[in-house]
Amino acid sequence: MSNPTYKNANVSETTLVDTTKPSTSLETTPYKPSLKEKIQRKLAGSVDPTKKPADPYKSWEARSALL
Repeated sequence: MSNPTYKNANVSETTLVDTTKPSTSLETTPYKPSLKEKIQRKLAGSVDPTKKPADPYKSWEARSALL
């Protein structure tokens, strides 16, 4: 591993990854909510989470027409 070209390429590659991404794909970023958390937030704001998920074929438009 004494090849200077390999070392330089390796350093620049890791630097690019570190500057463009806050973390690797194996780590979880603290400010990015998981998909489960996003879904729970949506449900908490609109639908009672204890109920079954709404029928996807019954859109809000169809439900509002039935009111």
